[in-house]
Amino acid sequence: MIELNNIHQLQIQVDGQNFPENIKIMDLYSSGNYCFLKNESDFKSIPKSSGNYWILTNKPICHSFNNKYHHRPKPCYIENNSLSVIYNGQSDNLQTRTKQHLLRKNPKGINDLSGISIEIYKGDKQFKSHNKYLYTEKNNKKPYYEKEQRSIDWNDIINHYNIKEKKDYIFKNGISVIDEEHKNFIWLVIYYPMNKSIYHPLSDYIERQWRIHNGMPILNSYSSGR
Repeated sequence: MIELNNIHQLQIQVDGQNFPENIKIMDLYSSGNYCFLKNESDFKSIPKSSGNYWILTNKPICHSFNNKYHHRPKPCYIENNSLSVIYNGQSDNLQTRTKQHLLRKNPKGINDLSGISIEIYKGDKQFKSHNKYLYTEKNNKKPYYEKEQRSIDWNDIINHYNIKEKKDYIFKNGISVIDEEHKNFIWLVIYYPMNKSIYHPLSDYIERQWRIHNGMPILNSYSSGR
C-alpha cells in the first residue's frame, strides 16, 4: 500500500508519458480542435466524441456565478479579436453538449442542464432546478457584479439589464447564438476529444487542473463541474 498522507501532487501517465497538468487551449486551437459558431450548420463540425471543452466569446457579460475575481482566465487573442473563456466543462458527447449550451430554441431553457446563464427568461413556466437567479428577494443565491466584485443589487439590474419592475428574474439555461441578441458576437468552442474509455477520470483531471492554473470562468458555479 502507498501511504498518501504526505503526497501533495498527482501525476497521470498516458502511454508511458506524463500527462501535462495544464492544457494549453491555444495549442488545441492551433491543432484545429475548434469551431466558430455562426450558423446552426456549424455545430455539425464539432465531434460527437467524449472530451473537454471551452466556450469563448467577445460578448460583454457583467455578471458572474463565482467570486474568484482575481483568478480569471486571461483573454485569448484570436484573429485580432480578444475572446474571454466564459465557461469550461466536459461531456461524453461534445456536439450535443455544445448545442445544449449555445443552440437552445424556444421554449427550451427551463429545467434544462446548461450553465450558460446569460439571457433572462421571459416566459411564465415554473422551474424546479438548475435555472439561476438574476435577482430575487428570497434567500436564494444571486450572481455577482463582476466589475464591482460584489453581489449584484437592484440598481445594477436597472442599469444593465433594461428591467424596471422589481420581481424575481431567472436566466434561461443556454442561449441560441443565431438569435438577434447574440449573433453579432463571436462564439467559439475549443475542444479536446478523447476515447470514451478514458473519459473519466481524465476529463475531471483536465477540467480541475485547467481552472487551478488558468482561473475560474465567470459562468462556472463550482470549482469542479458546472
